[in-house]
Amino acid sequence: MHTLKIPLIVFLLFFWGDDISALQQTEDVPTKLFKLAALENKFESSAVMMEGLLSQLADNEKSREIISVIMGSFDAHQMRESAVMSIRRSLNENHAQALFQFDEEQKLAPILKALHGNEVDFQDGEMEEVLFDYLTELEATPEGEKRIEALRDIIQKTRLVPITVQMYEDIIATVIFGLNVILPEDERLTDRAVNELVITMRVSFRELFNNILPYSVLYATKELTMEQIGEFSAFFGSQAGQWFIRMYNTAILDSYGEFAQAASASIAAWVLERSENELE
Repeated sequence: MHTLKIPLIVFLLFFWGDDISALQQTEDVPTKLFKLAALENKFESSAVMMEGLLSQLADNEKSREIISVIMGSFDAHQMRESAVMSIRRSLNENHAQALFQFDEEQKLAPILKALHGNEVDFQDGEMEEVLFDYLTELEATPEGEKRIEALRDIIQKTRLVPITVQMYEDIIATVIFGLNVILPEDERLTDRAVNELVITMRVSFRELFNNILPYSVLYATKELTMEQIGEFSAFFGSQAGQWFIRMYNTAILDSYGEFAQAASASIAAWVLERSENELE
């Protein structure tokens, strides 16, 4: 995983002015915002999840072929470019300047990595035991409940759960579409049935992430002080913080929307080629 480690104030000290226009001309601000938001971590972790999910569904040759097509559409470089372009469209120089100032003072990387790319694996038995011990110890301390509530507030302000659910919904919808088209025509789900299945899975994912994400983020931020958590929460509630959240959440959804379209087009092309080969 990668996080932005070079203080952005180094560049701001050179080009400080009424806005960051000069900075934009010299440094790619949207790319810096992409890195600061830890979206690379978000894409990496979701790619691992998607690969694991798809591998579980590859129970025959046809499904393995279509899964290969879907995974082939997941272009990390293109995802990054789509996100940066989305950020560029949302760029607000005043808010970006305030964001860079806050990052220089408080270092946003730890909280953003915890939100978008923490490595808490709930399927790892050892990790599960470590997490349980940590939570038990935390709940026994006076500040434990306050810490949990403060992180829940950050999760709510950043809209982590609904955005994560929407992102995985795009993945799941694409997977269901791909697996559906390889079925014999008389066994395929109707469009309505596919939509109902996606909605059902969305509810399940929302419940899952509502239960898991607070504890995942709680453990991933265990080295942060309550003072830091309070400062992050206050910033995320500010105008600049809310702009930053809207900007990177839009970039996430734009990127996964484009991935879903690319994957659907690849699936359609694969089906057409397969049909043509069968007619020969």
